[in-house]
Amino acid sequence: MNWIKNLLTVMTAIILTLLFIEILFRVFDIGYGNAPLERSKFYHHAHPKNYSFMMHQPKGEYGGHKIFYDEKGYRVSNSNDSSFLYKDNKNSIVFIGDSYTEANQVPYEDTFVKKVSNYFNINELNLGVSSYSPLIYLLQTKREIINLESNLVVLQIFRNDFSDDAKYLKKAIYKKEQLIRIDGGNRNNFISLMRKSYLLRFLRKSQLLIKELLKKDISNIKKESLIFYNDSVSDEYLKKTSDLINEIKIQLNKANKKLFVFMIPSKGLSQIQECCEKDTVYKRLKHEMEKRDIIFLDISEYFSRYPKQIDLFFPIDIHLTTMGHDVLSKGLTQELQRFILIK
Repeated sequence: MNWIKNLLTVMTAIILTLLFIEILFRVFDIGYGNAPLERSKFYHHAHPKNYSFMMHQPKGEYGGHKIFYDEKGYRVSNSNDSSFLYKDNKNSIVFIGDSYTEANQVPYEDTFVKKVSNYFNINELNLGVSSYSPLIYLLQTKREIINLESNLVVLQIFRNDFSDDAKYLKKAIYKKEQLIRIDGGNRNNFISLMRKSYLLRFLRKSQLLIKELLKKDISNIKKESLIFYNDSVSDEYLKKTSDLINEIKIQLNKANKKLFVFMIPSKGLSQIQECCEKDTVYKRLKHEMEKRDIIFLDISEYFSRYPKQIDLFFPIDIHLTTMGHDVLSKGLTQELQRFILIK
């Protein structure tokens, strides 16, 4: 029976050690994360609610800053900057978009969302979520945005939105020809529970880092970052996404709100200092917006004039650097000045 007693002693020691490490991580607030997403019955997927983490990226291009999600799963500047925005948001501007708007790659103060709102001295609501697209923005508009007091909505587009819309439409639920929800399946409660452990988050970070270090051909990763995404959007996809944006405009107009649309320029063209004259997808979307009388904020000139465009995007990751957010925010503020008075 001694071996049972010894086993119990060892197991107790291991449990106490793990518990001590968990407490230590919590005391020093070391809860790592990268891109936490959960399945959603309404929006296909969403971020965990009331959740925060220390940003890390396995490739090491960015990280070390805190990310906070509020009670609805949207990014905010800190854990206290939350519910009051939904109750008192008249003097604010709403941003909807994907990971470019959410902008977890940079500290919150460096995002174009925060820079634009600071410029106009108004509050901001950042409703951006990774891999969202106009079909989901339409749901956000119907379920949330039309109920807000804010009358300014800025919608961000990226090249993969056109194919994402086609993908989400296959899971869209309609009732009397009205979009009700996009069924992403049931939430994985086990993963949600595991996210509550700071120790498990650290182990996950270590796993991703080791996996990245074991990759044999880093050059292939770099080649992937050079994809132009320039002529890969069909006319059918472009029209469908443009029609969805037009439906968002109609819904917002009914609620006395104004919609502004802009598109992230091509990273591939920026890497070879040729943004944005050859960006055909950008030009095609702009044309579609003009046909539908939707205000398009053309920020291409600001990217084109930048002397070292390659610095606007991370070398491997597709997102904007701090400098990229700065250039984008300057372009947006200049374009929006025609419609918003500085207070």
